[in-house]
Amino acid sequence: GPQFPIEGDVQIAKWCADAGCTTFLPDDDGKVTISGTPFTQTGAIKLYVDGVNYYLPAGTTIQNSSPCFEVYADNIKIYTDYPAAAKCVPTDGSDGIWVADDVQNLRVINLEFDGTGQTTGSGIFFAGDAVGFQVINNYFHNLGASGIVFTGTPSGSTMDIQGNLFQRLGAAAIVSPAALNAEFNSWGVYAGATLTNVDTEPHTHADFYMVYEGVVPLEKVAVGNTIKYTVYGNLQNIAGADFTLKFPTALLDAGTPTNRSGFVAAGPAMFTVNEAAGTIRFQGDASVAPITGENLPIFEVVFTGTAAGTG
Repeated sequence: GPQFPIEGDVQIAKWCADAGCTTFLPDDDGKVTISGTPFTQTGAIKLYVDGVNYYLPAGTTIQNSSPCFEVYADNIKIYTDYPAAAKCVPTDGSDGIWVADDVQNLRVINLEFDGTGQTTGSGIFFAGDAVGFQVINNYFHNLGASGIVFTGTPSGSTMDIQGNLFQRLGAAAIVSPAALNAEFNSWGVYAGATLTNVDTEPHTHADFYMVYEGVVPLEKVAVGNTIKYTVYGNLQNIAGADFTLKFPTALLDAGTPTNRSGFVAAGPAMFTVNEAAGTIRFQGDASVAPITGENLPIFEVVFTGTAAGTG
């Protein structure tokens, strides 16, 4: 879109999307698609036109020599298909998304903000008052500063910060000069987080690990013999779980997994075993209330050794 401020009483519906001006954006649904692995340009993608939805297809990475986006317009949505499906990589000390003063109704949904190996600022930086916003189901990690920073007062009828995961940050996950509701986020540790002016409880958390039955530290099974693994979880307020366990198909065959949790099947089957791909997918919903507890057994599976390894 236009990469400069729009002055005066100007209404912009579409702009030229190519040099010959034969195609136009946004499309008839108000959407602009940005893709690339990575998509790069000198300077941020600057958003000056109100009411546009910026869609990043799964697998897209935005990595500019600057913020990924600078937002000056109202009613902007930046999103992808599912959590962490597309990535913003801030560089050169920049924030991931820089937001101008008094921007209204910004929505950021399902993005990953990844500062791994970079010098970065924060994930989303509101450079002034923020009037209405939704920051939903994003993953902020390995950033040099915070996940989200409000330098002015957040306000509005919609102020949603939910379903996000904050890990390995250089400063407080959320910084706000005024009271802010950030319940039902995950702070990277089971116990949660205590933040100034930010309500963080209740929070969510999930991490999983496996334990096998056998002689420590062998963790080996002879050809034709079996070994049983149990998956455990540390959970806080988890209403559903969907994860995949991988195993070496050249060495093991998987038996039928057994549920040991308080989850029920999410859909037609709780387990999907793919012997060719070497995966066991678990899909469960909490049957009554969200599940909380440490070292909770989730499921167990017995493997049969089919070939000798090299270990």
